Amino acid sequence: DIVLLHSCSNKDDFVYEEIFNKAKVELGLKRAYLLSTETRKHASLEEIKREIPDFKTRKFYLSGSNMFVNGTRGVLRQLGVKGASIITDYFPGY
Repeated sequence: DIVLLHSCSNKDDFVYEEIFNKAKVELGLKRAYLLSTETRKHASLEEIKREIPDFKTRKFYLSGSNMFVNGTRGVLRQLGVKGASIITDYFPGY
């Protein structure tokens, strides 16, 4: 199964509703909406634990701004996720 942690700074910025709804039906995608703040631009320990209780057995693909990717990777490492289970991709300029 797939869990998408979709993070934006404003709830109106969430996109691709139709595609993600189709993926939910066809692939079992679970989507969690996360709102970033001025001081936190990445997923938090609490959000990851709440949305992905089996996080230690998962493979993570992080994509987004440097701040999001690096911050979320740091949180995952704090939670004990091995570096080999974290794949990163950056969107410079965001």
